[in-house]
Amino acid sequence: MNKYILLFIILIISHLTFGQTKSFSIKKISYKTFSFPIISGGDSVAADRVNMLLQLGELALIKGHEQHDIFEVISVNNHSSNGGKTNICYTILENNGRTFSVQFDEAAVDMTVHYWQSDFTFNSANGSLIHLQDLFTPVGYKKFKTLAFAKQTAEYKQELKANKYSDSVIDYLPKGFKGMDYTDFYIKNGSIFINARGLLSKIDFVSSNLNLVTRIKYKEFNTLLNDYGRAVFTDSASLNQYYSHSMPQLMTGTIDKYLIVMLLKYAYNTRAVGLYAYLKNGVGIDLDGKINKGHFMLIEKDQKQNKVADIDLIIKNDTATGTWKGLNGKTYKLNLSFPTN
Repeated sequence: MNKYILLFIILIISHLTFGQTKSFSIKKISYKTFSFPIISGGDSVAADRVNMLLQLGELALIKGHEQHDIFEVISVNNHSSNGGKTNICYTILENNGRTFSVQFDEAAVDMTVHYWQSDFTFNSANGSLIHLQDLFTPVGYKKFKTLAFAKQTAEYKQELKANKYSDSVIDYLPKGFKGMDYTDFYIKNGSIFINARGLLSKIDFVSSNLNLVTRIKYKEFNTLLNDYGRAVFTDSASLNQYYSHSMPQLMTGTIDKYLIVMLLKYAYNTRAVGLYAYLKNGVGIDLDGKINKGHFMLIEKDQKQNKVADIDLIIKNDTATGTWKGLNGKTYKLNLSFPTN
């Protein structure tokens, strides 16, 4: 066989097998009771977006701007007294050319110690954070939630029997399943895993050995997917064309002439919280406020939680526009956009 034809065949097979992007490389950064992944390789723009979202959201500090270590802003036992986290460790759940999933186990101290897990799944081709509703048709997502609730409830009852719990021990969980927003999920081996450990009380989180991660296989939800979902699970199309505009999502832009990145998310009811950072110093700045139909009315706070400015922001389609107004009355334009090509 002609060597050029053979090379062409190898390239075609490689493309069909691995898609258009490669998996990321992971470098572990550790300090005392903290560890965090720094990713590289794959698509460099996607890697930068993933790194920035994880660092801003979990560490309130973008790598390269630390004075001592990357955990200094959020660590209660480190060089700063402004944060409250005592532990962070991570597990890479999926890492290929289509999706990247990572889970964090974390603890923080306030008046008492709190424990939680956070799950993130990214589109490896462009670094956009994937939200479950992005992958389903509107009707399909409603059916998926019904399916997930039924499986979670059934598995919960089996877990109670296997661990010899009485129904009254953790009887608040079924109601919690019903109201889940499915923020904590991950994609692995062609399945969706719903993580409900966040519903547990602090005592139950530490002491209970209940398995609250529910696996939903592709064959159970494949008919409910939209084009994005089919592309994720079937390798039928390039994922580079698909982006999420669901919150939270990394947004980039400017306040006046200064480059910034921002993360916003819904807290409960009409409340919104978030962080933003100027790229010149990379330190997260707290945001807290209200939202009404895409209109964010936020208060910027300093490290002592004192008000610094008002941010008025309207998000529509791919962009967010508004104003930053300081306590001295100075007002600057704010322009942001969601990740796109």
